[in-house]
Amino acid sequence: MSEKLEWKELWDAMDLNPDQWIPTTKKMYWEMLEVLPPEIMSQTAFLVGEASRHNKDGKAVYSCFKQVNDDYFAKYLTVAEFKDQFVPLKGWVSA
Repeated sequence: MSEKLEWKELWDAMDLNPDQWIPTTKKMYWEMLEVLPPEIMSQTAFLVGEASRHNKDGKAVYSCFKQVNDDYFAKYLTVAEFKDQFVPLKGWVSA
Protein backbone atom coordinates (compact mmCIF):
# COMPACT_ATOMS: atom_id res chain seq x y z
CA MET A 1 0.00 0.00 0.00
CA SER A 2 1.66 3.21 -1.14
CA GLU A 3 -1.31 5.61 -1.35
CA LYS A 4 -1.24 8.12 1.51
CA LEU A 5 -4.56 7.96 3.35
CA GLU A 6 -6.42 10.33 5.65
CA TRP A 7 -9.46 10.15 7.93
CA LYS A 8 -12.00 7.37 7.27
CA GLU A 9 -9.87 5.67 4.63
CA LEU A 10 -6.90 5.68 7.04
CA TRP A 11 -8.90 4.30 9.99
CA ASP A 12 -10.43 1.60 7.75
CA ALA A 13 -7.00 0.56 6.41
CA MET A 14 -5.59 0.43 9.97
CA ASP A 15 -8.49 -1.85 11.01
CA LEU A 16 -8.05 -4.12 7.98
CA ASN A 17 -4.24 -4.32 8.26
CA PRO A 18 -3.44 -4.27 11.99
CA ASP A 19 0.14 -5.50 11.50
CA GLN A 20 1.08 -2.94 8.85
CA TRP A 21 2.14 0.69 9.04
CA ILE A 22 -0.28 2.55 6.77
CA PRO A 23 1.09 5.50 4.75
CA THR A 24 -0.52 8.83 5.62
CA THR A 25 0.12 12.48 4.94
CA LYS A 26 2.20 15.04 6.77
CA LYS A 27 -1.00 17.05 7.23
CA MET A 28 -2.76 14.13 8.95
CA TYR A 29 0.29 13.49 11.16
CA TRP A 30 0.32 17.10 12.36
CA GLU A 31 -3.46 17.30 12.81
CA MET A 32 -3.36 14.25 15.06
CA LEU A 33 -0.34 15.56 16.98
CA GLU A 34 -2.04 18.89 17.64
CA VAL A 35 -5.62 17.72 18.35
CA LEU A 36 -4.84 16.55 21.93
CA PRO A 37 -1.70 16.26 24.04
CA PRO A 38 -0.12 12.90 23.09
CA GLU A 39 -0.57 9.96 25.43
CA ILE A 40 3.14 9.27 24.94
CA MET A 41 5.71 10.32 22.37
CA SER A 42 9.26 9.71 21.25
CA GLN A 43 11.46 11.66 18.85
CA THR A 44 9.78 10.14 15.80
CA ALA A 45 6.35 8.87 16.92
CA PHE A 46 3.40 9.50 19.22
CA LEU A 47 0.11 8.03 20.42
CA VAL A 48 -2.93 10.29 19.98
CA GLY A 49 -4.08 11.44 23.42
CA GLU A 50 -7.38 9.54 23.44
CA ALA A 51 -7.75 5.78 22.99
CA SER A 52 -9.59 4.57 19.90
CA ARG A 53 -10.83 1.42 21.64
CA HIS A 54 -9.78 -1.33 24.06
CA ASN A 55 -8.40 -4.70 23.02
CA LYS A 56 -9.60 -8.13 24.21
CA ASP A 57 -7.27 -7.82 27.23
CA GLY A 58 -8.86 -4.52 28.26
CA LYS A 59 -5.82 -2.43 27.27
CA ALA A 60 -6.36 0.92 25.59
CA VAL A 61 -5.47 0.99 21.88
CA TYR A 62 -4.37 4.30 20.38
CA SER A 63 -3.71 5.63 16.92
CA CYS A 64 0.05 5.81 16.57
CA PHE A 65 1.71 8.08 14.04
CA LYS A 66 5.37 7.98 13.08
CA GLN A 67 7.67 9.92 10.80
CA VAL A 68 10.42 8.21 8.81
CA ASN A 69 12.46 10.84 6.98
CA ASP A 70 9.84 12.62 4.81
CA ASP A 71 7.25 9.84 5.06
CA TYR A 72 4.43 9.42 7.59
CA PHE A 73 2.66 6.27 8.79
CA ALA A 74 -0.10 5.20 11.18
CA LYS A 75 -0.98 2.03 13.07
CA TYR A 76 -2.99 1.09 16.17
CA LEU A 77 -0.80 0.34 19.24
CA THR A 78 -1.14 -0.01 23.00
CA VAL A 79 1.17 1.98 25.28
CA ALA A 80 3.21 -1.20 25.92
CA GLU A 81 3.59 -1.85 22.17
CA PHE A 82 4.63 1.77 21.64
CA LYS A 83 7.26 1.53 24.37
CA ASP A 84 8.61 -1.71 22.88
CA GLN A 85 9.08 -0.03 19.51
CA PHE A 86 10.01 3.56 20.33
CA VAL A 87 11.25 4.04 23.89
CA PRO A 88 14.90 3.17 24.61
CA LEU A 89 15.64 0.64 27.33
CA LYS A 90 16.65 1.96 30.75
CA GLY A 91 20.36 2.35 30.93
CA TRP A 92 20.65 3.05 27.22
CA VAL A 93 23.20 5.72 26.49
CA SER A 94 22.76 7.64 23.28
CA ALA A 95 25.74 9.25 21.62
